[in-house]
Amino acid sequence: MAKEIGISLSISIQKNGAGASGTLSISPDLTGELILQNVQNIGTSAEAVTLGDITTAGQVFIKNLDATNFVEVFLDSGGTQRIAKLRPGYGMYIPFEGTALYAKANTASCKIQVVASEV
Repeated sequence: MAKEIGISLSISIQKNGAGASGTLSISPDLTGELILQNVQNIGTSAEAVTLGDITTAGQVFIKNLDATNFVEVFLDSGGTQRIAKLRPGYGMYIPFEGTALYAKANTASCKIQVVASEV
């Protein structure tokens, strides 16, 4: 079966009479079979984002479920390659063809929602 993944993103910015917007809607194929939905507790030291049995992720969505603290997302365990700072309630989508992502909460542990698929 083709087009098993549905991704829709949009942004609209308005201020002082000026504005900008962008949209994206794609339906890529899922070549593997593994998918994951998880809520993970992230501490204040960088730790691997749990991807379950997925060895090479293809699509990853992460949302910070905390109401107060931000969560940083990294490509490395040392926390030097930051790709996102998720404020409370914010999320991100990344078309990620890799094996590991890392996250770290800033002040206190935070829960994140993770949705991922194989390549």
